[in-house]
Amino acid sequence: MKYVLTLLIVCLGCQITPQTVSQVLSADMVVLADGTKVRYAGSESPLDGPWFAFSRDANAYLVQDKTVVCIVEPNLAQDEVVVAYLYTPILVDQETKYLFVNAELIKFGFAKALPPPKNLKHPELWQNLWDLQEEQAKPRQRGIWSGKPPYAKNRTNPADKAQ
Repeated sequence: MKYVLTLLIVCLGCQITPQTVSQVLSADMVVLADGTKVRYAGSESPLDGPWFAFSRDANAYLVQDKTVVCIVEPNLAQDEVVVAYLYTPILVDQETKYLFVNAELIKFGFAKALPPPKNLKHPELWQNLWDLQEEQAKPRQRGIWSGKPPYAKNRTNPADKAQ
């Protein structure tokens, strides 16, 4: 819960106004409605293999066609890609709260936390991501840390229906 409340503390530093996610490229990159590409700060998702689609789908579940607030790490932007922490509003007991998307993906093993670099504007947010990985995802062998391919029982192959 500490990462949900962090938004209230740092929202004054928001550098991108709330926008809708128009496309999910991976578990750590989206495209906003205005065309801005945003890479999630502090995380790295599988680029291929069995976890890629699973991780991308988890991210899409959280943000596709939803409004997000981005808190930018200005020193990390590169090649016209903004690096940011994403939050999306959720309704909890009839009250709007903000879900820290980067943290959820790392907590459940859909992305890996990167070691914090120097010169961060929001080092406490990045540290939260690292702590979630080391205290929850890795020890509990969640997602990419399980050493197994993703559970695919609910995923169907269209070719199977043709038979």
